[in-house]
Amino acid sequence: MIVTLEEPDEIASAEMAVRERLLQAGLPPGWARVGSVFEDQYLKIDRYPVRFSSGALGTYLRVEPGRHYAGGVAIVTLHEDSLVLVKQFRFATQREHMEVPRGFLGRHEDIVAAAMRELAEETGSVASRTEYLGPIWPDNGILSWCVHVVLARIDELGMMTSDEITSVSAIPIAGIDEAMSSGLINDGISLSAVALARARRAL
Repeated sequence: MIVTLEEPDEIASAEMAVRERLLQAGLPPGWARVGSVFEDQYLKIDRYPVRFSSGALGTYLRVEPGRHYAGGVAIVTLHEDSLVLVKQFRFATQREHMEVPRGFLGRHEDIVAAAMRELAEETGSVASRTEYLGPIWPDNGILSWCVHVVLARIDELGMMTSDEITSVSAIPIAGIDEAMSSGLINDGISLSAVALARARRAL
């Protein structure tokens, strides 16, 4: 178990221990400083002083959503017997990905309402039926937030309004395994959302 330190002398000891390890590795000693590392409207990064289960002192980074957000939503969207996917260029990977529609959840926003907002923005579609499937944790090693998965059934595809989406398409449900094994669908949130939908017998 990793315990967050609160006593000033323990915090100072943790910083000193990490600083020494950084210096020995030829890395900047400033990386040992605990507290706020970065913050903007989308996310905040903090470095915490901790004690590991071995008793060793150290620090740990934790990434949280920005003050106006509470995580994310992903929408497993079904149109007739097909799964709706959007193609989006992701700056972090510098490539396009085929994904389920998804986006941020506002701090005080209803989960299903947020999912329907994202669905409308990315596909131009309105759901005729929805079902909350549950949360997934995209990277619980560093991210504090979860992504809530919502199942949406639509009667027709609309016109996308997001300038981040390059296309909207649908693949037969029977072809999902091939789409995943071939790498057509390869982002973690989409893979997890589809797996959860299958576990809930929604696909």
